[in-house]
Amino acid sequence: MPTLRLRGRWLEQLGFVIGSKLDIRMRDGELVVSLARKD
Repeated sequence: MPTLRLRGRWLEQLGFVIGSKLDIRMRDGELVVSLARKD
């Protein structure tokens, strides 16, 4: 299974904290990672 691991304080500075839910999409050959909306 393909795996992608991102690490670093820069993620926290962008709002990606431990336990964050993510929205991962493919767009024009790129992976776009964003915080999932809180419903």
